[in-house]
Amino acid sequence: MIQRGSLIFLGIFLCVSGFASASSNHTIELDGTRYTFSLVSVEGNYATINVNGELKEIGPAKSSPYLFKTFSSSKPFSYIVKSVSSSSGDTGTIQLYVMEQKTLVQGASKIYSLDGTTYSISLIPINSTNFLLSINNNQINVGPLQTEPPYVVSSFGQGYPGAAYVINSYMYASKDTQINSSLQYLGFEISLSNACEEDWSCSPYGECILGKRGRTCVDNNSCGTNESKPRELQSCTEASTIECSSDNDCGATTNSNPICEGNNRCIKTELHQCINPGTQNSYCKTSSENNCAYCDRGCYNGQCLTNSLDGCTVGSRDFDKYCSLEKSWVSQKEDGSYCSNGFECLSNICTKGECGEKSSNALKYGLIGIAFVILLLVIYLTRRKN
Repeated sequence: MIQRGSLIFLGIFLCVSGFASASSNHTIELDGTRYTFSLVSVEGNYATINVNGELKEIGPAKSSPYLFKTFSSSKPFSYIVKSVSSSSGDTGTIQLYVMEQKTLVQGASKIYSLDGTTYSISLIPINSTNFLLSINNNQINVGPLQTEPPYVVSSFGQGYPGAAYVINSYMYASKDTQINSSLQYLGFEISLSNACEEDWSCSPYGECILGKRGRTCVDNNSCGTNESKPRELQSCTEASTIECSSDNDCGATTNSNPICEGNNRCIKTELHQCINPGTQNSYCKTSSENNCAYCDRGCYNGQCLTNSLDGCTVGSRDFDKYCSLEKSWVSQKEDGSYCSNGFECLSNICTKGECGEKSSNALKYGLIGIAFVILLLVIYLTRRKN
């Protein structure tokens, strides 16, 4: 419950997944400032991105709860690296949150956009302990108070896939005054890829020669691969055949069973698209999307976990989950992640706020010294008996 006069950070991440033609670039406008993002390279758990001509290496990915970072002094927005995946060479894909800290005041909207899609966000106070957010005139109930970082990001729910928030301050005077305000982070979750995506264009079929007709197909992006290349040769009896007239001719859309990726419940969708429909240049193109929804209390076996006050004992573990101080199941963290208790870590060790064991050189050398003394003692006793 939000208390009167408390301070609230509210972070909203409006998620867009998907990839542009040759590479995945995104343009974000944060309350009047425009940034264009592209992925330059991926190496291991790190990636280099380009933002308005400024290069920066970011990574590795961190699991929830998150600690925000500032991009640079000239571009003071905050970011979080959510995932980094590499494919071949220096190509790959990253997911990150991009946001800025702003104060919402009752009666005044903040305007944000992602790739031309605009979001108008405003504050609707209810009373001293509750308020709503309005996003493009749709009212959203907000979640729990978090006074200090790191932050666990909450989901807006259905209708806003990927959109999430963190609440940390709310100032209330009265419902009819514009003094009411909340301090928050506003921004987007984006996916960047530098993997090349084929984009084929084909010439019309030529004359029939020895029962065959041919054409030439060119990849406009020059990827050097032929995974979705249309066929260039067909029999003369097929010359009048159109490969596809609509997406339905290319096969049905298929969805995978839900899987857990960290604290996200994800469904992978395979899409089939008809390019140049209804013409002899038509062909079927297959692509895939990964649609994820954040689970506030963690994800297990493809399902979002629900709060289990009766069946969850703080500090208990179940496979790679642990029962948090809020009595909800959460994914254990990799070494190097922020922690408060050992049970939060896969290694079950939390040292100085970080998962993983940090043995000192003094301890190592001390153990070696003890072993050496024992060895000398054994040798001495053995010779004395002889």
